[in-house]
Amino acid sequence: MKDLRLNDGTYAVYTVLEGVPKWRLLPYLWVDKAVSLRWNRGKDLRTYVAPDLEQLQRRIENRESVWCGWDRFLGASDTECVARISPFGQMLVAVADSKGTQRLQSGFVCTATVEEKVSFVQLAQGVLGAALYWWAGPLSHSMFFRLSAGSLGFMLLSVLILIFVLSRALPNKRGMGAAFAVLGSTFTGLMRYCFGRWIPTFEQLMYSKVALAYLGASSLVGLAVTYYYDSEANTKLQNILKYGLKLLGLALTATSTSMPETSIALASCLITLDIAVHARGFRRTGGSVMGAGRDAGQLADAALHKVGQRLGLGSPRTQQRPVAPAAVPDSPASTTGSSQDLDAAASMPLPGELEFKPQQNGAVSHTPRAQMLSSRHEDANGLESPLVQRGLIFNERTGKTIKIGAATYNKLVLEGYTPDRAAGVLTPPVTKKGALKDAGGLSAMQTTRTASPVSPRSRSMRR
Repeated sequence: MKDLRLNDGTYAVYTVLEGVPKWRLLPYLWVDKAVSLRWNRGKDLRTYVAPDLEQLQRRIENRESVWCGWDRFLGASDTECVARISPFGQMLVAVADSKGTQRLQSGFVCTATVEEKVSFVQLAQGVLGAALYWWAGPLSHSMFFRLSAGSLGFMLLSVLILIFVLSRALPNKRGMGAAFAVLGSTFTGLMRYCFGRWIPTFEQLMYSKVALAYLGASSLVGLAVTYYYDSEANTKLQNILKYGLKLLGLALTATSTSMPETSIALASCLITLDIAVHARGFRRTGGSVMGAGRDAGQLADAALHKVGQRLGLGSPRTQQRPVAPAAVPDSPASTTGSSQDLDAAASMPLPGELEFKPQQNGAVSHTPRAQMLSSRHEDANGLESPLVQRGLIFNERTGKTIKIGAATYNKLVLEGYTPDRAAGVLTPPVTKKGALKDAGGLSAMQTTRTASPVSPRSRSMRR
């Protein structure tokens, strides 16, 4: 190890560890490289890692130390630090005094040991992260997964509480008050009585009935609480769980290799693939909806054609329709080709308007829509009322004028009202009770019109 003099006059020791170049990343992406540092004296020492000497000195001055493992965190060993470093490139590892004294200047000995091995934990972490991100939706709706996640969450929380109590309740450590000191002393006394030492090892915890019972009880409590408060109807909870699993999967994937750049690239590939799959599904859905609409129209036409053939009428689209009388040769053309196409399209009956009745003596049955179109064609060559020429018609039942072609007009025509474009009147249908009354009124009105002919302008003004 080499000495490093800092700007404040104190000293640190460091060593240089060589790694492989980054272009050989494939065999070393999942290699766990750790350096174990041991020194002969000193408790308040920290470990620093940097790629070059300048950054190392700056990190020491800023107290940016690295994680030294759970043993150092729990206080089991004050003269040892196990730090994980990248297997790529050159790395500098230093040990410095956190209090800024010069105790490292003489008589200080530190040894460094490097260990490399394949990290199956990182491999499993990457696979688990990708699975959680990809199947976050189905997992959030699975009852088994929700109950298992709740039980595991409570178990981990109980372990964290246990670690916190152990770290704060050790002898010769600062407490959080008299009550906590009493509780901590009692708890650590039980730990020493059960395991024979202040902090049990991982192997002792795995084979201890007390520790296993503690974890089992916490998992059962988590299972019960999750089952009690779980609800599939809670959409917000489902979305929180879904996107929480996605974020957890991205975090696991982004830390699954020894090179941060490669881990971030893998996480970006997951996001890009997810977006591409959703976009492709959206296009498929849109195409299937349009195709379903076309198929529905074709099926409807085929069904109507088959019904018409059974009744002897042929195809409903080829049934006889009211045809406008031929125009006078010397009269000017009032319509264009496009308007004729629109009239032909409008004259096509709706599916509910078709009346499949045999034709007798050349008579054709018409619906109210067909009657409206027929009256329109018949009145086109005759004399129209000035009121109709302005796009209005008189409703005999309400005594008000309504606009021709409006929603009210179309509704009344479909209900059986008869439009008289020459007189400018919309006559209501004849009912059973008022048939004679309506007929008498209509006859009297026609008689009055015949007896006293007036000009169209005066007749419109009188109405």
